Amino acid sequence: MRDEGLIRAVGVRGLTAGIINYTIGAGIFVLPALVAARVGAAAPIVYVICAVAMGLIVLCFADAGSRVSLSGGTYAYAEVAFGRYVGFMVAVSLWISMILASASVAIIFVDSLGQLTPALQSSVARNVIIILVYAALTVINIRGVKAGIGMVQTVTAGKLVPILILLAFGVFAVRPENLVWPGMPSTSDTARTTVILIFAFMGVESALTPSGEVSNPARTVPRAIFLALAITTLLYIAIQVVAQGILGAELAANTKAPLAEAARACSGAAASCSSCSERRSPPSDMSPVTCWRLRACRTR
Repeated sequence: MRDEGLIRAVGVRGLTAGIINYTIGAGIFVLPALVAARVGAAAPIVYVICAVAMGLIVLCFADAGSRVSLSGGTYAYAEVAFGRYVGFMVAVSLWISMILASASVAIIFVDSLGQLTPALQSSVARNVIIILVYAALTVINIRGVKAGIGMVQTVTAGKLVPILILLAFGVFAVRPENLVWPGMPSTSDTARTTVILIFAFMGVESALTPSGEVSNPARTVPRAIFLALAITTLLYIAIQVVAQGILGAELAANTKAPLAEAARACSGAAASCSSCSERRSPPSDMSPVTCWRLRACRTR
């Protein structure tokens, strides 16, 4: 196998962060509503089914990635196995899918910002934000792999920290009645939802593109792939449960920015609990258990 002369600076942590970053895109901010609309509180079981299916898919990437260390990832694997023409077709397909996915993520990102800051909902503001984001990413990419992997880790942390904060505080605003098990969803609903979630779990094929810059691929690639899959699955399930527990039936209707709505409901519940603490009795629209949980959260 030829040496490309690239700096192999990407380790397990960097590649894991890259896969998580590609997988957990801005779509996570609308995914809970889409899943809730189809299977409701039975969503966790569908996530598990999808994770098992994705495990079979990533096994192929883990095996190929540990054997082929050329840059290109998916299309490099295809070229080595089936020839240059197949590799070229896979590369074109991957390029098109990445462009479409990037555009979708950018739109969801500016929509979420618009929900938080109404002044950013204008078309001019949206276009400026998208241009600035892509310009910044271009500059970082030009600077090299070390700057790029550092940016990936930073962006991944910046993306996950708000979600983890929501999970940490949102669990105290969960209403148990919103998580009542509705029974196993129908086979058709499970299948349709799994197809949606498969796209939400995809990302490893793009994250492996800089394979020529991965140190010790035989060890790094399989570990990073399965670590990222485990983290992603647990995070998806936690987000779904908390959002469902906070919003209940309203979650399915909040297709624009369900997590922002869950955060807003959580902060509103916390404010009500503050009033509850002063009056030493819960407000009429909040269960005593929920108020106690929120009070415990506030005293931490």
